[in-house]
Amino acid sequence: MLHMIFSSPFQNRALQQCMAQLLPGDEILLLQDGVVAATAPGQLESVLTQGVAVYALDTDLLARGLAGRVVSEVEVIDHNRFVELTVCHPNCMKWA
Repeated sequence: MLHMIFSSPFQNRALQQCMAQLLPGDEILLLQDGVVAATAPGQLESVLTQGVAVYALDTDLLARGLAGRVVSEVEVIDHNRFVELTVCHPNCMKWA
């Protein structure tokens, strides 16, 4: 399943609630204010050590001035890759 996080981890607990529900093969996509988590290593540490793939949308990072501050374990993707992820994961969960 693809879990799409739309809010900053400093706004609410959506990211933490998502991480508690992850199953093997799940992936996380950070969008809108959710990309803030890509710059805060401690926010994603537990899922990164479990081998969960984490992606952040490039345009959302740029819009927030965060493009150069992403932790190395998070893959920055474009809209084409975003579409590929949604095709690969017929089930998507939105966390706001």
